[in-house]
Amino acid sequence: YYDFLERYYLTYDTVESLLSELEENTVNSSEEEMTVQIEACKKKLQQLLENPELDSSFIMYYLALFSEDRNDYYSWLKQCYELNPELFDTRVLLGNAARRLGKLEEAREYLDAALAKDKEDHAAWRGLAVLSLLEGDSTKGLELAKQAYDLYPDGTYVRDTCIIALCENGKTEEADAMSA
Repeated sequence: YYDFLERYYLTYDTVESLLSELEENTVNSSEEEMTVQIEACKKKLQQLLENPELDSSFIMYYLALFSEDRNDYYSWLKQCYELNPELFDTRVLLGNAARRLGKLEEAREYLDAALAKDKEDHAAWRGLAVLSLLEGDSTKGLELAKQAYDLYPDGTYVRDTCIIALCENGKTEEADAMSA
């Protein structure tokens, strides 16, 4: 366990240093300069994968976060998950990435796995709500969206998903009240 922690914190410090450097290099930068700096940071992150003393799953997670292409995002998360399915919110992010690629069954598997790990994962409930809405089950979508909202109404897109689910169920007055 000590080796795991040592590796994790070494990786954390290394990635944090790169992110700090990126932040320093992009203060008051043009969009073009910022893009160049982000690309340089991504290359440095990829080079870190060659260091056996660092946690590759952690680096892959951040490479996913830097990816603008949906397929690259999904690929980095998938590789991260295969190495360490317990890292951060990888299950939820991978479920949402699979959904965006039209892989709805795979998305459901990852989101269900996230809930198996933590029944109070508002992002997983929200992800399942979106899947249900996409599959045409607005009643279940609303039920799941409300579950996410009850757990953490200020979570990313939780309120929006709940409002959409309310509208899909003809509850526009509730949706209006929630959006006020």
